[in-house]
Amino acid sequence: MAGPEKGARTGDLPVLFTYIVKPKRGYYQAFLEVACENPCAMKEGELTLLYARYMEKVIRSNPECGYGASEMEHSWNQAYTKNWIGENYR
Repeated sequence: MAGPEKGARTGDLPVLFTYIVKPKRGYYQAFLEVACENPCAMKEGELTLLYARYMEKVIRSNPECGYGASEMEHSWNQAYTKNWIGENYR
């Protein structure tokens, strides 16, 4: 457990996921989604996995925003497996 998940669990704080899109020049839209209201009730690592899935959804639905566009061009390297969170990997 590291980073934001640790802080949320320590303080038992509700977690919100957000992303911002730019529909046209000078205009921005922010979207907020409640990820969980009680992070202590979740298994360790589950919140981080939930965030990763949320960001995958955001990137796939808004590829024009440039979220991780250069990272998506690279192929999977088996060395990344040791850092993978969750049961399955590519």
